[in-house]
Parts: sequence; C-alpha cells; structure tokens
Amino acid sequence: MLKSDRKKYVFQEFDKALLNFGFEGIKTGSDPTYIMKSNEIVVSFFMNFKDLGSVSMSSIRISINVIEDIIINVLGEDFVKANYFFDRKKYFLTTVVDENFKDIYQYRELNSESDLRELTNWYINYIKVEAKEFVDTYRYLPNILKKMNELRAEGKFWSDILGGTVDHLFRGLIISKLCSDKGFEDKVVFVENVFKENDLSKWQPYFVDLKERLKTV
Repeated sequence: MLKSDRKKYVFQEFDKALLNFGFEGIKTGSDPTYIMKSNEIVVSFFMNFKDLGSVSMSSIRISINVIEDIIINVLGEDFVKANYFFDRKKYFLTTVVDENFKDIYQYRELNSESDLRELTNWYINYIKVEAKEFVDTYRYLPNILKKMNELRAEGKFWSDILGGTVDHLFRGLIISKLCSDKGFEDKVVFVENVFKENDLSKWQPYFVDLKERLKTV
C-alpha cells in the first residue's frame, strides 16, 4: 500500500470520528496534526507516516494559553521559534502531555485496509476515552499542581506531566504561583538547586527574569 493511500484512509477515518469533537486536521508536512482550540486551551496530537509502512501516533497534549503566554513573554518569541516548532497555527507550546500513552502500532507495518482500521479504531477510542479524561482533568491548573506534588513525593520529575525541556521547570513555577500554592517558595528553591547542580547557563537569564515577573503574577 502506498503512503498516500495510508494517509487518505487515516485522514478519512479521523475526520469522520473527530471533526464533531471540534478537531481540525492540518494535513501538510511530515507530521500531520489535529488540533482543537478554545479561548483557554489548544488540544493537539500528530502522526508520522513511515516509508516502511508504519504510522507513529503521538499522545494528546494541551497548551494552556495563560501559561504559554508567560513563557513566550519570558523567553521571547525569537527564542521560542528558534528552539521549538511554534507558529500558533499548527504548532503550539506544550503545557502538559499524556506520558502514560503507549504507541502500540509504532513499529508495525500497516499494508492493508484492515490493518489501518485497527489503528484508527484504537486511536479514536484513545481520544474518546483516555485522552478525554486527560484533557478534562489537566485543563485545570489545580489538578496539574496536584500531579506535580504527587510526582515529587514519589521521587519523580515534573517532566512526567509538564511539556518542554528546561522550561518545564518554568511552567511548574508559573502554575504554582497562579494557584497561590503554599509550597511556591519551596518550588523556587527546588528549581534554583536544579540550576546550581547543572550547566544551564543558557537558561539562567530567563530564570532570573521569570522570578521577577512572578512577583507580580
């Protein structure tokens, strides 16, 4: 089966199932993406069609505007565009990502319509059940903060829920401050210690700027 035929089938099935949910397909480039926008958040997922016949699916991710606006103001749009895929049309910064998602078809050749039907049915069910629950939960900042605290209590990292590289730490502090978190100052100290223990000089000026901005948030 040609890659173009695989794309045609997958897009057809996703359109039938997901457009009524508010998703819009952006089918250009090597990473076709479906996005769902509201005034507060952008929900998205993307896929890659491999030459050898597999289709790789991403987990669901949420961009929360109030968080990402602060991130962009701190880092600057030039920095963001230089370091991330970002254009506010197809690409958005990620606030939270479903790290529990497992792409079970990632390496499987899909060379028949029945193979593709299995893939699309499986992923559409993920969107309607697990992904819906994820979005319903983590579109709200207090729920993200609760998860952040649970992760730290388990000796894990905020990156298990928050998007980005070093900037996931910034997101954690922004969320903590916006939630009037009693543990905000402790979280600032935690991030300061991460900076002391690692060579993050590229990010240091932005961290200093963020701390100043958060004083008035």
